[in-house]
Amino acid sequence: MTNRNGQRDLASVALALSVVLIVYNEILGGALRFLLMKAHAPWLSYVPMVFTATTVFGFFARKALPRGVWVVGGSFLGYAAYTLILRLAVDARGSFVTEMGRVGFALYTWTPFFLGLILASTRREESLCRQARAAWFLAVIGVLMNRFVVFPWTGATIEILGQTTEVARDWSTRGVPRLAGFSRGSVFTANDIAVFGTLFFLSLRGQPLTRLVVWLTSIVAVALTTSKTPLVVIVAVPVMILLCCGSVNKPLLRAVGYYSGLGVVAGLLTLTVALPLASSTETVLDSAPAASMDVGFLTLSSMSERARIMWPGAFALPALDAAPIEWFLGRGIGGIGAAQGIFEPHHVNSADNLFVFLYLTFGIGVVFFAVMLFLGMRRYYVWEPNTFELWLSLSAIVAILAIATNVVESAVPSLLIGLLAGKGFAPTLSRSTSALAPARELLPKSYGSQFLRVTP
Repeated sequence: MTNRNGQRDLASVALALSVVLIVYNEILGGALRFLLMKAHAPWLSYVPMVFTATTVFGFFARKALPRGVWVVGGSFLGYAAYTLILRLAVDARGSFVTEMGRVGFALYTWTPFFLGLILASTRREESLCRQARAAWFLAVIGVLMNRFVVFPWTGATIEILGQTTEVARDWSTRGVPRLAGFSRGSVFTANDIAVFGTLFFLSLRGQPLTRLVVWLTSIVAVALTTSKTPLVVIVAVPVMILLCCGSVNKPLLRAVGYYSGLGVVAGLLTLTVALPLASSTETVLDSAPAASMDVGFLTLSSMSERARIMWPGAFALPALDAAPIEWFLGRGIGGIGAAQGIFEPHHVNSADNLFVFLYLTFGIGVVFFAVMLFLGMRRYYVWEPNTFELWLSLSAIVAILAIATNVVESAVPSLLIGLLAGKGFAPTLSRSTSALAPARELLPKSYGSQFLRVTP
């Protein structure tokens, strides 16, 4: 028994450390890579992901996971085999070793998703929640400092394992610099501020003035990165939570809030699917009067480029392969996104939309992710209403980011997808317990300590 408890404690520590490594490697990625480059050890920048991947593998090896997580893991392995067979059949120049490398690299990029899946399914998601304040502070401070100081890692390049990449991207929108702070890119920083700013906001229950300061500071910091989708997240999600989750103690109001929140998330996901599929999207965006729609970096031009180039290019990939099965089962793991940059550089496409990315990867399997999202929200509305606003917030964040990013290839947002999917597999309290919201002791000691709304 002692040995088993020791293994369980070690597993909890490994999960918590993985979260810390993933979160702060993204927030401080530019600075860390620059320092490692100066120390002639750039390969150490892969340690956080490798450690996390090892932790994930360790949990599967221990067989200490709910059945649903095994279904997800088995599905990924099945798709990995499908990808190998498909790519070898489609690409006459491909070799088994090359395609194994493609699949392996793609699975590596999914590591944060699996980390989130395990955290939620084993009820350890507090490991992420407790990082909110420190992570938000570091990301915001980095951007505010970057407003006045040009960091040495901005625009620098580094070679890791034969691949040359930027330490931190140096770019601008309509002449406005896109500030990345300590991170590798402004988009990563903006996502982190939006996510952790929202979590920080939620934890400040009963402190309206502090909430307002955190919210406004987050808006300013994200605006300095010129990233528009995360800006929508940090402006809209806290407001939505206040409107939809005003009271968990009044059944009628709670039900209205739940269905309102569910409707908002459903609407956002519908938009995520409709924009890439609608042939008129480009026409509508291009016909918008530029003078009235563009204000500084707030422009529709990037969305227009996605509608004109990115999304049609992604949907053209199955036709290029001349493999009709891809319209139903996708191109497989590594069939779109970062893996293409290494193994298929002439057709590389980042998707810039979660639906496009998942559809080109899994085909009709994309439905699974939407089903798990809504089942998780429903399950925790019924069984644990006190934590519902947290899960509604995370769902809304992912649904907004999904419109203009592939989400999966950004560590923190990818971790959120795993958390949301994993909620459907997590053990729940009994129905009688769920009605006794004050019974905090019935939850794991650290569970939701900052986010539970306890009823006297």
